[in-house]
Parts: sequence; structure tokens; C-alpha cells
Amino acid sequence: MQITPHVYNMHIDDGATSHPGGSNNFFVGDPSEEMILIDTGDYEREWTRSILDYYDELGKPKITAVVITHGHGDHTGGLDRIHEVMQAPVRCHPKLVKHLQKLLDDEDAVVALKSRERIVTGGGVGLRALFTPGHEVDHVCYYLREDRVMFTGDTVLGASSTS
Repeated sequence: MQITPHVYNMHIDDGATSHPGGSNNFFVGDPSEEMILIDTGDYEREWTRSILDYYDELGKPKITAVVITHGHGDHTGGLDRIHEVMQAPVRCHPKLVKHLQKLLDDEDAVVALKSRERIVTGGGVGLRALFTPGHEVDHVCYYLREDRVMFTGDTVLGASSTS
């Protein structure tokens, strides 16, 4: 579902008590050009399949990067299967690089972010990486200035903060 001019939301009701109301993955950019995927969901095949089905619905745009908010399994568990399909570089906090390299056959695909780095994609938009330790030491929030949207990962969970 498109929720702003450049943000597309894929919601899954995973039934987890830690995720009341379900979980979300986001595609950012222009589906007729290029996009960024934020997080790869849990290791459960149903979750990965939901992300890939939504990717198909968007027309299989070129994914310029898969950005990770933090290293917990419900954000990185589908990385190997997602990477196999999208073949995009994986961008993450420097403290998370080695862990993610172990999940992929292509360890060169994992590239450390720099604090405040801007990752540009289709539609001339970009995400600004903001290192936000608290929920986890490798936590990154991403700010989309063009639409005034902050992707907080698990820094904010529903109605509560974890930091």
C-alpha cells in the first residue's frame, strides 16, 4: 500500500506478542525506476514470501539497496532469500557487517554505512542513515526528507519506546 509519494508499506500480521498488530516492511523510491527495501523480515518463509509477493506487485523494480535497521532476526532473517532475488547491496551499521556477511554467500554485498550517509534511489529521493543505539548497539534509523518520514526500526514499538 502506498502511504506517501515515495513510501510503500507491506504489512504482515505475524501474530507475535512482541509485535502487537503485526509488522511492516517498507519499499522507498519510485517503483517505475528504483527502490530501497528496509529490513528483510523474519526467517519464516511466509514473511519472506509476503515481501517478495509485494515486490512482484510493485513490478519488480531495481532495488538499489537493502538497508537494515538492526541485527535482530525479525529484521534480518529473510536476508539470504531476499538477496538471492534482489541482488542488491546490503547496507548496515558497521558493527553489524560481520554478522550479516555470515548470512550470505556473497560477503562483498554487505557494506557498512557511515553516520548521516544518504542512500539515493529512484525518484530522486534518499534515506539519511542516523545511528541510534538504544534498542541495540547497531541500530540505525532512516530519514526520508522528501516525505518527512522517519523509519525507526524497533526504537519505537507501537505505542512504546525501547530505548
